[in-house]
Amino acid sequence: KEIIGSTVHNDSIKFFPTLLEYFFSFGFNYWNPRMSLLLGFLSWLVCYALFLKIIVRLFKFNALQKQIYYLLISLCFFSSLFFYSRFSIVFAVHRTLPIICALSISLLLFKNNKNYILSNSDILLSILLCIIAQLSFASGIFIWPNTFLALIFKRYLSKDSVSKLKIYSFLFFLVLFSIIYFNFFEKDHIISLINNQIFEENKFQPKFSLDLRKYFIFIFTFGSSFFNSLINFQNNYYLFFSSSLFIFYIILSITILKNKLYIFSKEVLFKLSPLIYLVSFNLFIIFSVFISRGVPDIGHESRYFCESTIFSLSIINIVFYLLLKLKRLKILKIFVAFALIFSLNNLIAYAIYFKNYYLFPYSRIYSGE
Repeated sequence: KEIIGSTVHNDSIKFFPTLLEYFFSFGFNYWNPRMSLLLGFLSWLVCYALFLKIIVRLFKFNALQKQIYYLLISLCFFSSLFFYSRFSIVFAVHRTLPIICALSISLLLFKNNKNYILSNSDILLSILLCIIAQLSFASGIFIWPNTFLALIFKRYLSKDSVSKLKIYSFLFFLVLFSIIYFNFFEKDHIISLINNQIFEENKFQPKFSLDLRKYFIFIFTFGSSFFNSLINFQNNYYLFFSSSLFIFYIILSITILKNKLYIFSKEVLFKLSPLIYLVSFNLFIIFSVFISRGVPDIGHESRYFCESTIFSLSIINIVFYLLLKLKRLKILKIFVAFALIFSLNNLIAYAIYFKNYYLFPYSRIYSGE
């Protein structure tokens, strides 16, 4: 009873992460922080394995290309200083469990081919994964509408692949568990957060923020996790690299839409569907952060490391696939060189980290890095 009561926390219900923490405490007769750290790390390994499975389905590599590409993805998952920030504290599984569910659903809904007909067990498993995500962390509530939109998208790709009855059945559980969920958690907390972002304190005057730089920092850095070590040291180079990457994305998108619109056939869209699902899921999260908490302060992106890693790698793999599909190998080489050169800046952060925390830990100035 105490465990269930303790899972209701502000704007989320952390039932399933707490249950896992409880199971990992067996043998100790108490909650063990080391086991919590292990659980968080193991959950991130599961995210890594599921994401690699998506990549295996998407690309056709020879043995050498596969090893090189897996190495690059591995570095993005495990080499960032934000990785250490997130997984050197307890309860990390709270953040990863909704991501595991999202990755699993993306693989479940878009498996085999676009004409694959979703079975009743596929729908039921998707509903179960949505419930687990919803009762794990605040971000998990967005998996319901995102999966509902994915089912509609799958029906667009192939009308016979999912029936209207299955979509309506999923919608019924979406509404049912949303009602149950919003009757449990503390509404006053989330309402207070939103009011503080929209209105001036103790007034009903709308609050307008002209500090667009903070919005750009959050959006661009959220979508470029592989450049993110420098932000630990409040370095504006991170924003420069991230915004440069997004300018590249915009230019490439204009080129595709202007000259090569035909590549977005239903077959291509189906191949990209798992990644599109992950991008849209995380867009819900970005929007919710803006509405409820505003733009995070500089240096707080480590709070969103798990979500930003999946989001940014989903975008970059979509771009990589489209460049291969368009046979723009010259642009692709420039793109890869661009990413590698900028990501080498992470080495600077590691050098500073090593100096401050290992060589001269007692002389370090605590300036928020």
